[in-house]
Amino acid sequence: IDISGHRSCLLKADMMQNADKVFVMEQDDKEILSDYFPTFKHKLYLITDFSPNSQFNEIVDPIQGEIEEYSNIFTIIDGCVKDIIKNLM
Repeated sequence: IDISGHRSCLLKADMMQNADKVFVMEQDDKEILSDYFPTFKHKLYLITDFSPNSQFNEIVDPIQGEIEEYSNIFTIIDGCVKDIIKNLM
């Protein structure tokens, strides 16, 4: 999947409505989105929720961290996404 053209954007109610599941990295993000979109809170999941072997409950955003932190987080996210795909198939 080529996501090179993807850019972040503000999450809107229509996006939540059209989504089957919405994955976030941190519990705080899940709670904030639940407050903003209470009708759709059943669609919100931590990215780690489908990774039973993960040693992490949440993945802290490495913003302004060192490149090694980004690399480590990428590896964790990659594993979580693979687990999500397995669970959805």
